Amino acid sequence: MMNEKELLERYGDLELEFNNYYKYYFTYYAILKHDKLEAGCGGDKNDIYRSNLNRIMTLKELNNEVPIKSVYLNDKKIYESEYF
Repeated sequence: MMNEKELLERYGDLELEFNNYYKYYFTYYAILKHDKLEAGCGGDKNDIYRSNLNRIMTLKELNNEVPIKSVYLNDKKIYESEYF
Protein backbone atom coordinates (compact mmCIF):
# COMPACT_ATOMS: atom_id res chain seq x y z
CA MET A 1 0.00 0.00 0.00
CA MET A 2 1.01 3.59 -0.57
CA ASN A 3 1.50 6.20 2.09
CA GLU A 4 -0.18 9.62 1.81
CA LYS A 5 2.85 11.31 0.25
CA GLU A 6 3.18 8.65 -2.46
CA LEU A 7 -0.54 8.76 -3.16
CA LEU A 8 -0.60 12.53 -3.61
CA GLU A 9 2.57 12.52 -5.73
CA ARG A 10 1.16 9.92 -8.09
CA TYR A 11 -2.55 10.79 -8.21
CA GLY A 12 -2.80 14.23 -6.59
CA ASP A 13 -3.60 16.13 -9.81
CA LEU A 14 -6.12 13.55 -11.01
CA GLU A 15 -9.65 14.97 -11.26
CA LEU A 16 -12.27 12.94 -9.43
CA GLU A 17 -16.02 13.15 -9.77
CA PHE A 18 -18.52 12.83 -6.92
CA ASN A 19 -20.07 9.37 -6.83
CA ASN A 20 -21.91 8.69 -3.58
CA TYR A 21 -22.73 9.94 -0.08
CA TYR A 22 -23.70 7.77 2.88
CA LYS A 23 -23.61 8.65 6.59
CA TYR A 24 -21.10 11.54 6.27
CA TYR A 25 -18.86 9.47 3.96
CA PHE A 26 -18.29 10.71 0.40
CA THR A 27 -16.87 8.71 -2.48
CA TYR A 28 -15.29 10.17 -5.59
CA TYR A 29 -13.98 8.32 -8.64
CA ALA A 30 -11.96 8.73 -11.82
CA ILE A 31 -11.90 6.53 -14.88
CA LEU A 32 -8.37 6.18 -16.22
CA LYS A 33 -7.40 4.56 -19.51
CA HIS A 34 -7.72 1.01 -18.17
CA ASP A 35 -8.37 1.61 -14.48
CA LYS A 36 -10.89 3.00 -12.03
CA LEU A 37 -9.70 4.92 -8.99
CA GLU A 38 -12.11 5.48 -6.10
CA ALA A 39 -11.42 7.68 -3.07
CA GLY A 40 -13.46 7.87 0.11
CA CYS A 41 -13.41 10.71 2.63
CA GLY A 42 -15.33 11.95 5.62
CA GLY A 43 -17.14 9.73 8.04
CA ASP A 44 -17.31 12.42 10.72
CA LYS A 45 -20.02 15.09 10.68
CA ASN A 46 -17.61 17.71 12.03
CA ASP A 47 -15.22 17.21 9.08
CA ILE A 48 -18.07 17.43 6.59
CA TYR A 49 -19.67 20.46 8.21
CA ARG A 50 -16.52 22.56 7.69
CA SER A 51 -15.79 21.35 4.17
CA ASN A 52 -16.44 22.83 0.76
CA LEU A 53 -16.87 19.80 -1.47
CA ASN A 54 -17.56 20.17 -5.18
CA ARG A 55 -18.77 17.72 -7.82
CA ILE A 56 -15.32 17.58 -9.48
CA MET A 57 -12.11 17.95 -7.47
CA THR A 58 -8.51 16.82 -7.74
CA LEU A 59 -7.34 14.29 -5.21
CA LYS A 60 -5.18 17.00 -3.56
CA GLU A 61 -8.13 19.41 -3.32
CA LEU A 62 -10.32 16.70 -1.85
CA ASN A 63 -7.68 15.75 0.70
CA ASN A 64 -7.27 19.40 1.71
CA GLU A 65 -11.01 19.74 2.36
CA VAL A 66 -11.68 16.41 4.06
CA PRO A 67 -8.85 13.96 4.73
CA ILE A 68 -9.04 10.93 2.46
CA LYS A 69 -9.74 7.73 4.37
CA SER A 70 -9.13 5.13 1.65
CA VAL A 71 -8.35 4.77 -2.05
CA TYR A 72 -9.03 1.80 -4.30
CA LEU A 73 -7.60 1.10 -7.73
CA ASN A 74 -9.71 -1.45 -9.62
CA ASP A 75 -11.33 -2.51 -6.33
CA LYS A 76 -7.95 -3.17 -4.69
CA LYS A 77 -7.08 -0.98 -1.69
CA ILE A 78 -3.93 1.03 -2.38
CA TYR A 79 -4.21 3.54 0.49
CA GLU A 80 -5.77 3.66 3.93
CA SER A 81 -5.36 6.56 6.32
CA GLU A 82 -3.72 5.71 9.60
CA TYR A 83 -6.53 7.72 11.26
CA PHE A 84 -9.39 5.71 9.73
